[in-house]
Amino acid sequence: MGKTEALILETARRTLEIEVETLQKLRESLESSFVSVVEAIFKSSGRTIVTGIGKSALVAQKIVATLNSTGTPASFLHAGDAIHGDLGMIRPEDIVICLSKSGETPRSKCSPRWSDIWAICWWGWSAEKIPSWGGRPISCC
Repeated sequence: MGKTEALILETARRTLEIEVETLQKLRESLESSFVSVVEAIFKSSGRTIVTGIGKSALVAQKIVATLNSTGTPASFLHAGDAIHGDLGMIRPEDIVICLSKSGETPRSKCSPRWSDIWAICWWGWSAEKIPSWGGRPISCC
């Protein structure tokens, strides 16, 4: 085996180790709020709208695709587009899930206010343990 081949294999193995470690941390971080979200989605007569910016938007699009493929009505709403006119797609029976790495960007801070405007269920998930979401709780329902 040449040096290049060994380096490629070692890099691939290390990448998989990192992914396994991340999934283990995710498994341990699941709390009752996750159960609340799943139950709300299951009981909802509306759509699950998932929003985010940047890499979080890509994850949001994948979640929407997965929900739709399982028969759960879902739509993607880019958080940047939302504050520039696309909020009209949200209906009172919808559930909104906002993904953000920090929960601290100006666009992610405004999304919890959607729950006040439309009386919708809103959840925010981030990589930070306790983001402020602009001073709002992580879930408003």
